[in-house]
Amino acid sequence: MMKNYDVVGHDEPVYERRPTRRGGREFNGFYEADFDADEIFRNFFFGGMHPAATTQFQGFSFGPRMGARTEPIYSFSRIYPYEHWFTTQKGVEFYVSSGKFELEYPPNSPERMAIEQRVEKDYYSALVQNCRLELQRLQWGWIRETLNCDALKKFEMVA
Repeated sequence: MMKNYDVVGHDEPVYERRPTRRGGREFNGFYEADFDADEIFRNFFFGGMHPAATTQFQGFSFGPRMGARTEPIYSFSRIYPYEHWFTTQKGVEFYVSSGKFELEYPPNSPERMAIEQRVEKDYYSALVQNCRLELQRLQWGWIRETLNCDALKKFEMVA
């Protein structure tokens, strides 16, 4: 055994890590090891996008030079700064950040009607998507109630 070790080395297999660079080439000036997964996560979920409960997806913003952040007019959730509550003519609740919303968008004005239509369209889309998920979970036996599907049926009866 000792003579074999002296001639060929260890009897155990040696696992070597391959370098992370592919052919020594760089990707956009960074090597794979230069990326921090936590940093990407924070930028994606907290620093670069709009708050989770807001509507009107505008795109990503990963840094100061990547584009200005514009805040949506409304949200379906009461989160700061969306604290002023309104209801569309079809009964969909939404929140706005401006205390002057009534002055800027008077009831029954074309601008207000357009916003309410967008609110209702986004609400309907969210209900459809959530209902699909609920039906899958119901089929798999994970849930017993389909609250979004029930709300979708109710909304379609009003519309």
